[in-house]
Amino acid sequence: MHRNALLCMLLAGVAFAGTRVELPPPGKAVVPGDTSGSPFLRGMRSAGSAVLGYLGDRVVDFVDMAEVNVSFGIGAKAGIEYGLGRTTLGYVEALRIGHDGRQVGAWAERNAAYGIFPASLVCAPFEVVRNAGEPWHTLAVYGFEMGSLGAERTERQGFATTAILYDKAEMVSLWHSRPGDMCSIGADVHLLLVGGRARFKPLEMADFVLGFVGINLESWLDHPGFRPPPDMAPALPAQRPELR
Repeated sequence: MHRNALLCMLLAGVAFAGTRVELPPPGKAVVPGDTSGSPFLRGMRSAGSAVLGYLGDRVVDFVDMAEVNVSFGIGAKAGIEYGLGRTTLGYVEALRIGHDGRQVGAWAERNAAYGIFPASLVCAPFEVVRNAGEPWHTLAVYGFEMGSLGAERTERQGFATTAILYDKAEMVSLWHSRPGDMCSIGADVHLLLVGGRARFKPLEMADFVLGFVGINLESWLDHPGFRPPPDMAPALPAQRPELR
């Protein structure tokens, strides 16, 4: 009897020695049936993150295609953009509320614009006599050349926005110092202390469409990154309260 009991104990010891037992790390509770670390679930989480990131990028690219905002301030302006040029005239200092692509919120803006096409064609003959004196040169350059191309300068500050598209920008004809805004189509009006702007950006539309097949124009179009609101910014170590 004692021999049988001893034999059973020896067999159990051998079986136990061949079994690898992994203990959970300190502080981690053992959950029956926990498969969170399985390759399948890790793959599912990775695939889900990739899908959400892809969809998020497409939404942001879609928002980038347009600018729509209202203005409150002093000045007067009226103008249109038609891809290859702009016909616009005025000066405005105003608070703008709305969005310009992924820049959503409010900001202060100073804008000066000049472009009188097709009225500028009246000054075309002065190109022939532009060297005859200062008045003729002025009429040729500003009346015909700049008047036909259309020029604009924008300065922005006081951002309370999700991103900053640019601080300063200059525009001449279809060219814009920020590539994503080139060849825009839209209108801008400001009268009696209030106004509005709506603009469509063809190059940003190209980025949106090409993004579906994995072609990304982010760096070339100079897209800014999102920034958290001030109340969500991480505190500096010296600002964190001490734990008691």
